[in-house]
Amino acid sequence: MTPFPDLLRVNNLSARYGRMDVLRSVNLSIGEGEFVAVLGPNGAGKTTLLRALMRLNEGSGEILFRGRDLTRLSTHGRAALGMIMVQEDRGLFRDMTVHENLTVGAHACRDRSETQSRRERVFAIFPRLHERGGQIAHSLSGGEQQMLAIGRALMAGPKLLMLDEPSLGLAPRMAAEILARLGELNRAGLSILLVEQKAPLALQLASRAYVLAVGRVVAELNADQFGSHHETLARYYFA
Repeated sequence: MTPFPDLLRVNNLSARYGRMDVLRSVNLSIGEGEFVAVLGPNGAGKTTLLRALMRLNEGSGEILFRGRDLTRLSTHGRAALGMIMVQEDRGLFRDMTVHENLTVGAHACRDRSETQSRRERVFAIFPRLHERGGQIAHSLSGGEQQMLAIGRALMAGPKLLMLDEPSLGLAPRMAAEILARLGELNRAGLSILLVEQKAPLALQLASRAYVLAVGRVVAELNADQFGSHHETLARYYFA
């Protein structure tokens, strides 16, 4: 059980990818201010889980956000509540500048002072984005593009930040830097759901972890259990 009050609770979530059943009766929860990792081998259903939470994949089951049933709520409606996802492909507007991408992230915010405050926060977390403000997104390095994808998500004012493999394709040092910044955001109070291929890095940050295999949760571990469950992680998680 999480010591945090519920932010997100998922009950018996199933989802398909095309004609294939990918998720099967998944149950999980995320508390207010908690950092939760989702681990598992390729094909386990990790990306489908995030997409189903955002209604980018149709699913069945119950999704509660701060006690509200999201069954009939659109992707846009879920984002408006503060559920923000950074996709594996980052989803940047490649021909727009860093500043323009960040501005798009705050499109729903009508308060200019709040938008500016969010931008300053992003630059404090990722100073390199400030340095690259006028640069076209596709000309950034992979690590800088990932910073921009996260920064744009932060501009939306998330209550829950969900990330799909943010270290994918990055050099180890850059991956560690990106995940360290996520740790800082969590310590500042942001709830985070992280799907991550680099289990050791994710487990340094998470308070709990779910292990997915063939579309099912096969283990739920608290931070104090990570070190004693090498066999579970070795069996179901392949780095």
